[in-house]
Amino acid sequence: MGRYANDARGIGRVSGLTNNAQYEIKRRNGEQRVFIVATRTILPRQEVFVHYGDDYWRYLEKTRHLFLAREREKRREYIARKKKKNNTVNLQV
Repeated sequence: MGRYANDARGIGRVSGLTNNAQYEIKRRNGEQRVFIVATRTILPRQEVFVHYGDDYWRYLEKTRHLFLAREREKRREYIARKKKKNNTVNLQV
């Protein structure tokens, strides 16, 4: 049993790599539960791939620029902290 699955049709597409599982929605005790079910044999240490859905990829494409902008900002903050720390160390010497 696994906890994670990726989409073979994702960002880092690899030729010949295909999804090997699908989502199934089942009712248990009056509640809906979602399961990832293998569509073919998945051997130990093999990765589970399941289609995230077209809406997921459309949303990701529309919001990608926001993610990249935040990552750039985090990098600038990290560099600024590192420079400040180096300046503080140099002043103490």
